[in-house]
Amino acid sequence: MLNSCPKPERKKGSSKAVIKDVRIFVNTINKAVDTMRLAGIDAQSGKTDTDNFIEYTIRISKKQIFGADKTA
Repeated sequence: MLNSCPKPERKKGSSKAVIKDVRIFVNTINKAVDTMRLAGIDAQSGKTDTDNFIEYTIRISKKQIFGADKTA
C-alpha cells in the first residue's frame, strides 16, 4: 500500500558549483608546484597581486622534462 505512489523523477540538469573563495584555487596551484618539486622537476612559481587581479606564473624547464637534446 505504501509503495503504490510512484516517486517523482528528478530532472537531470546541469549544475555548476560556484566557489567564491579564491584561496582554494591558490592552494591547488601551490600543491601542484610542490608536487612537481618533490618529483625532481625544478618548477618556479611567482605570484603578482594587484588591485584588479591575481597573476600566477609557473616556469618549468624544458631541458629537465624533455632532456637536453629535445626541445618539443
